Amino acid sequence: DTLAVEVIFVDDSDDKTSEVINAAAEKMNTPQFQIQLEHRVRGSARAGGLATAVILGMDRAQADYVAVIDADLQHPPEQLRVFYEQAVAHQADLVVASRYIKGGGYEGLDGVGRRFFSVGLKWTAKVLFPGQLSRLSDPLGGFFLLRRELLHDVMLRPVGYKILLEILLRCQWKQVVEVPYHFRARAHGTSKANMSQGI
Repeated sequence: DTLAVEVIFVDDSDDKTSEVINAAAEKMNTPQFQIQLEHRVRGSARAGGLATAVILGMDRAQADYVAVIDADLQHPPEQLRVFYEQAVAHQADLVVASRYIKGGGYEGLDGVGRRFFSVGLKWTAKVLFPGQLSRLSDPLGGFFLLRRELLHDVMLRPVGYKILLEILLRCQWKQVVEVPYHFRARAHGTSKANMSQGI
């Protein structure tokens, strides 16, 4: 089946990224496939970093389902169709990519320290919020799809980059499906995650 798709880039860069995205939009946009750019200028517009960028993108989205994916390709884009199909098949409110179930992997986490930190934060969150998180293996991931109506009348106040945790704790979801995936090594750039955000 053919799906109508909108791709929303929220860009905080000061390089030529926005020019590249606008050129791609001019070349590729059709009634069924739309590329949009939200460029946040340096300063207060970028406050909150990745989490507020995700919220801006979700606010701009019009589709019934909204997916969140990193632009550095550590998240495999081909999984997005799988997410949508799983959401429809299971009438799920959320489809979450998991590095920690059979078929998944976290090779893209840089070094033993970051892997240890990631797993430690995961278990800390699960212990602190067992009612919402006990059945989830990867509640701190950044690659997921949700039913957009979940966000109606919900005030998200994320700090740092763990937007999925904020959604899991504040939204009234019923059904979550986890899909295994391999977190890939970063091709370019550096992680925006740091110790202070983790704390």
